[in-house]
Amino acid sequence: LTVLNFAQWLADAPNWIQGLPQWLQSFIFQLYQTFIYQNRWQFFTDGLKITFIVTIGALIIGVVIGLIIAIIRTTHDSLGNKVPIAIKLLNAFSKLYLTVIRGTPMMVQLLIMGFVIMVPKTESGSIVCGIVTLGINSGAYVAEIARSGIMSVNKGQTEAGRSLGLNYTQTMW
Repeated sequence: LTVLNFAQWLADAPNWIQGLPQWLQSFIFQLYQTFIYQNRWQFFTDGLKITFIVTIGALIIGVVIGLIIAIIRTTHDSLGNKVPIAIKLLNAFSKLYLTVIRGTPMMVQLLIMGFVIMVPKTESGSIVCGIVTLGINSGAYVAEIARSGIMSVNKGQTEAGRSLGLNYTQTMW
């Protein structure tokens, strides 16, 4: 790895850069050294590609988990006293999941998944670990957002939809 110094760069730089003030020459040199020298811009584009992959993957997992948890929680809340034991168990698991995931920092969750649970050996394994961890984390927040949206529908609005002959899904849609 060769080191580029300012004096060497300035000697090889175009004439219009040599006529600029010192602070601007230094700024342009830092930009050149960070992005252009030895094709370092490729590191940034590779990182951007991985960021998009992790974001899309975590978004999909988070929405799926969040909607499932929101449906379980609203079903439990809407049934009143006639709640089957399976729904009670699923609701208890959902509450535990929401409390633990929302109560711990995301960085701690990433460290636990990366060094204790998954222990990825390759770069693709690290990406999968990030996708799964961020998906689980965002699923807790999506669950609460979806549940609050469902629960905010007024009982009168639900009854109006039912009186028109719509089922629960059609009423909510």
